[in-house]
Amino acid sequence: MTKQLLPVHKKDILTIFPYVEKYIRPAYNTGTGEQTWETILGRAFLGDVIFWLAFHDGKVVGAGSTEIIDFDGYRCVHVITSSTDVGDGFEDYHYAFEKYARQIDAKNVQFWGRKGWSRAVDKITGINGEKYKEVYRVFSMEINYESNDTTPEPSHEAPQPLGDGSS
Repeated sequence: MTKQLLPVHKKDILTIFPYVEKYIRPAYNTGTGEQTWETILGRAFLGDVIFWLAFHDGKVVGAGSTEIIDFDGYRCVHVITSSTDVGDGFEDYHYAFEKYARQIDAKNVQFWGRKGWSRAVDKITGINGEKYKEVYRVFSMEINYESNDTTPEPSHEAPQPLGDGSS
């Protein structure tokens, strides 16, 4: 039983697009829209986002997408999406992301996910015994600006200091 995760060259994206639609787009749709789908596609055609295909005994069973993020202090491989058919989990293909990170001198592989991903990543052990640490989760609250809002409109004046002003 052979499992492989292989990067797709940007010139081959149109050829594998049915897999992009089957695996990558639905996984993208579970996110909170940090980037539009059109931006992800555009960046993939430029080579800034890499699409990956997961193979199980030569058959495509999933796909993922990554980007390189260069922070001030380090470089990481950010896994944007990862999706496989039932029975093949992220942990079965993680080694490819790790090898890629090593090739580009990235400090780590990162992803942002829901609480449930904590259970999934517990199954992953790196080539040298590394483990993921849950450092933080990213949560977002969308402000609702519907017409029934009773909050006064914000003014364009400087905010007033708190307290009675006697300090």
